[in-house]
Amino acid sequence: MGRSVSFARKYSAIAYIDVSDFGVCEDENGVEFENEFQAELNWDFWLENVQEQIMGKWSSFVTCNKWLEREVHAILANDFAYVTVSEYGGLASLCLVSRYEYDDVCYDESQRMANLSKGFCGRISSRFEKMFGEYRKIGTFSNGEGVFERVA
Repeated sequence: MGRSVSFARKYSAIAYIDVSDFGVCEDENGVEFENEFQAELNWDFWLENVQEQIMGKWSSFVTCNKWLEREVHAILANDFAYVTVSEYGGLASLCLVSRYEYDDVCYDESQRMANLSKGFCGRISSRFEKMFGEYRKIGTFSNGEGVFERVA
């Protein structure tokens, strides 16, 4: 069975980004080849750039390094939300998720904090998707592979 890029469950916003060329280099004859070291450097640089853009737009976010699910890595957090990243087959997903969905034990005033968290995510979700969304998921084949289209 095929598969597609993972994403955080119960996300408020999701953006798909093409990262398939992160390790592509050219030799002296102009022939393209894959370079794993360059791919890793480009990935790290891209993640730092994403973090800087988000922290520049919403200053309450700080960097974090937490795995929320098996293939979902939180790279930023504030009191109300996580920003997660996942990659598979040259496609990355960035998600904005309510911390309440993952950290409900950290809130003493659960319902109040859940509402604040969901409200925060709802207010910034469209701007988040516009900032990063290159592709939109339009369906899934019966074998589990996702179908995407470029955002206009």
